[in-house]
Order: sequence, then C-alpha cells, then structure tokens
Amino acid sequence: ENEVKADGTAPDGTTDVPSNVVTYDVNVAQTPDLHVAKTVSAYTGGVVDGNDESTANPSGDLTVNKAGETLTYTLQVDNTGNVTLSNVHVHDTMFGDGDTMRATGITVTLNSEPVDEADYIINADGDLVLKNALAPQDHVEITYTVTVSQDDLDKWGQGQVTSDGLLENEVKADGTAPDGTTDVPSNVVTYD
Repeated sequence: ENEVKADGTAPDGTTDVPSNVVTYDVNVAQTPDLHVAKTVSAYTGGVVDGNDESTANPSGDLTVNKAGETLTYTLQVDNTGNVTLSNVHVHDTMFGDGDTMRATGITVTLNSEPVDEADYIINADGDLVLKNALAPQDHVEITYTVTVSQDDLDKWGQGQVTSDGLLENEVKADGTAPDGTTDVPSNVVTYD
C-alpha cells in the first residue's frame, strides 16, 4: 500500500493548499513451493538390464541379488516458489530412523557448493533438517549410499521390500513459509 499527496502555498504566502490523497494498493502474492526428485546415481554389484555389472548413472531396471551390494541415491530439493523457506525437512525412508540409519556417506550441496555437516542434522525421525533457509530458486542436492542387507533379500512383503520384491522408498520435503506457521509440503516421490 502506498499513498501520494501534495500541498502548496497560495499566492498570499500564508495559506496552505493541500491536494487530495490518492492511495494505491498493489497485491503481493506469496507462492511457496518445494519440489523433490530422486535418482540412483551409482550402483555396485547385481544386475542392470540382465547384465552383471557395476555402474555410475545406471538406467534401466536394477536388480540386487546379494547382501552387500550398494545403491547410491541422489535427491534434489528445489525451492520453486517465490518466498524464502525455513526449517526445511527432507524425509527419505531409505535414510532410516534416528536409531538405525541406513544411509551412509551423506553429502549435501546448496547451489553446487558443499554444505558443512554443522549446517544440517538428522533428527530422531530420520529427517535431514537444513539449519539455513532456502531462498527462491535454491537447489539442494543430497547424495548417500545404502547397502543392501540380507533382511532386504529375505523379507519380501515386509519392511521396505514389497511382496513383488521391490525395494520401495519414498521421499518428500516440507518447509515453513515466512509467516512462521504455514507448512509448505513438497510433492511425494515413490522410488522402486
């Protein structure tokens, strides 16, 4: 909201002449938004499209077939809105929980620059929580490795392995809008 007015002095030099007052309102729209994506960025052991191999940036169907094989995941979290978000939590079921972490070798970058471990925490729920706010268009990348366990192979239909034998996991994020109370959820990505 802004206001404009004028005043002047009449020719007699003593009379103040005020103008009308014009008020002009401009709407300021806040559109908070978070977006997440997830990929397998490296794979050791097992089968890719029917061939035994280890590969960086695999494409096609991955099959793990023994304990000890590793999957390296890369998450992207983008502030696609027009406001700064604070208290950003990234939840990935492959992280584990606060008691049993599956994710190892966690690295975090913000706009391609490394984020110091002191600038994020893993909370009791297993969420990665960024201590610094995300400005509009900020891009966070989280990379970590998970080792396939014997339980993953033995327990189809239990835990994270579906009855179809898919190692299923879900990633989502949320943050807080500038008003301090509005929760801003991201999309949810399910990765099999």
